[in-house]
Amino acid sequence: MSTLTITDALQNVVDAVDVGREIYQTTVNAMDAAEKERDSGADKKAWVLAFVKSFITDLGQNWERWAKVIITFIDFAKSIFNSKRYS
Repeated sequence: MSTLTITDALQNVVDAVDVGREIYQTTVNAMDAAEKERDSGADKKAWVLAFVKSFITDLGQNWERWAKVIITFIDFAKSIFNSKRYS
C-alpha cells in the first residue's frame, strides 16, 4: 500500500485552482517535504511558510497579499490530509 501524501490528498483542490496554481502546488509540495521531518507541527508550518514566502517573492508577488490565504490553505490542507490519512 502506498503512503498518502499531502499532495495526493489535495491534488483535486490544486487542480481546480486557476489563479496561483503554482503557489498552491509549491505549498503542498513543501508540506510533504516538511512532513518527513520529526519537528513539531508549528516548526513544520513555520518552515513551509518561509519557503513559500521566498517562492512568492521570487515570482515578484506581494507576500502580504498572499500570507493570510496561504496560512488558511495550509490549515485546510492539513485537515484534509489528516481526515484521509486516518479514515
